[in-house]
Amino acid sequence: MGLEQHVDFSTNVSGHSLDPVKTESLNVHVTSCKPGPFISDHCVIKAVLYIKKDNIISKSVASRNYKRIDNIEFSTALNSIEVEDQSIDTFVEQFESELSDVLEQHAPLKERTCVCRPSKS
Repeated sequence: MGLEQHVDFSTNVSGHSLDPVKTESLNVHVTSCKPGPFISDHCVIKAVLYIKKDNIISKSVASRNYKRIDNIEFSTALNSIEVEDQSIDTFVEQFESELSDVLEQHAPLKERTCVCRPSKS
């Protein structure tokens, strides 16, 4: 099953190894595993572990808060867009530019940094 047993000494007064210390993760390394004092008929196991932490990855995310837009002001600003209709290409370019300006005014683009954590599975 890919498990590694780290106790190679008796953990019971009868001489048996009844208390295991097992690991399966590649991120965990047992540097030492020694018997400690006996409590009742079992001994304490002193294990020193080295656990490798994953690197933290962050990414920048841009978003707009559309919920904070005042619908009446936004609608008024959209209705006031004036575009010259010389050709369809320039019309579309001007309309997109004006629309972007109105959107930036009412719901500005905000950047934030998110930490991406690996799944715990």
